[in-house]
Amino acid sequence: MVQVLLCPRLHELQFAVKALLAGGLALYLAFGLELEQPQWALMTVLIVSQPLSGMVVAKGLFRLLGTLVGTAMSVLMIALFAQAPWLFLLAISLWLGLCTAASTSLRNHVSYAFVLSGYTVAIIGLPAVDQPLLVFEQAVARCTEICLGIICASAVSAILWPQRVEQNLDKQAHATWLLGMQAARGEIDPRQRQPQGLLNALSKIVEVDAQRDHAWFEGERGRRRAGALALLSRDLLSLLRTARGVARQRARLSEEEERRVERWLAALASALEGTDPASMQALREELAQVAVEPQWSNDQRYLLTRCSVLLLKAVNAEKGMRAVASGEVEGRVGSAGTLSWHRDLQMALFYGTRSALALLGLSVYWIYTAWPAASGAMLLAAVVCSLFANRDNAVAIGLSFLRGIVYAIPAAMLVSQWLLPQWNGFPLLC
Repeated sequence: MVQVLLCPRLHELQFAVKALLAGGLALYLAFGLELEQPQWALMTVLIVSQPLSGMVVAKGLFRLLGTLVGTAMSVLMIALFAQAPWLFLLAISLWLGLCTAASTSLRNHVSYAFVLSGYTVAIIGLPAVDQPLLVFEQAVARCTEICLGIICASAVSAILWPQRVEQNLDKQAHATWLLGMQAARGEIDPRQRQPQGLLNALSKIVEVDAQRDHAWFEGERGRRRAGALALLSRDLLSLLRTARGVARQRARLSEEEERRVERWLAALASALEGTDPASMQALREELAQVAVEPQWSNDQRYLLTRCSVLLLKAVNAEKGMRAVASGEVEGRVGSAGTLSWHRDLQMALFYGTRSALALLGLSVYWIYTAWPAASGAMLLAAVVCSLFANRDNAVAIGLSFLRGIVYAIPAAMLVSQWLLPQWNGFPLLC
């Protein structure tokens, strides 16, 4: 931690400078435009800032989408239930629960959009309870401030030391391909099988596939590389599945049958280790011819055929890896689907219900105690429940969030009570 603070790396310094410049620009423009709460523009910049340009654009766009939906819902709820506090608070709780359930069922920035949509209703709707006629002006102000922050963050990220996701995809694709080939080689021999190798390969495939969503926002070349990466992920998963099928078929052979095909299995392992596409293609054609010879039993013939198919999958994966590197594909991307993700609807319903009950409980406390600061507590509860709903250690994260607030109180008092009164002008404030 100390080393990171005292001796940061060059790209870390560049990212910090870009975030500060974008935040300062957003704050300056917000003051110049006389927006109601300029700090929202600064906060938006700090939230959406990412090291790579595609990440900034993707997160910013989905943040904007979630904010717009949440803003529209807050205006609608105030219009319908301004004179019925219980119905208004119930509607906010149900909306938060629905958005939390949806966000935990989805992934990447689509999930983030639902998170924003959920707690934006609380950000705009709760302060407007006492002044419902001003809700539209507040909603427009929040949207304007957030849009300004997104535009400033995206512009600075694209202009100053631009770093694109798609520029790193070729290295990541090559590393993923190598892991997939190693895992496939380990799978075909039960005596050398290492489950951790397969898990590492699968984890890497999922990790790199997540970058595809960011690269899509980086122009035509980024979209082509994203399509090639989808193809590579499909081919590597097919390769690993076929390798496991070879291992299962090998386990069905007797010792004598396995001894007779041993040299072909050794040649297969060697080809996968060498990762030379020409050698793999030559061995695949040879295996396809050998497999039809009458000397083999049915199990042996099926095994050799599966080995030939495995080499075909390996060659296709190598083509996918090269397609990611070059940004050019050979017409196969149209058939490549995205990874299919498991959606636990029961757990999503649980997380959504928990968030709704938490906000509803605070609503009851607010109504019966008339606590003046209850809206702030409800806002923080909405944010925490939305952001950390599906974390395994949600309670620990919530307590850490609380500790962070406690630690920030002395700093906030120092700045607000001593520094701010002595500052004059935007440069000192920034």
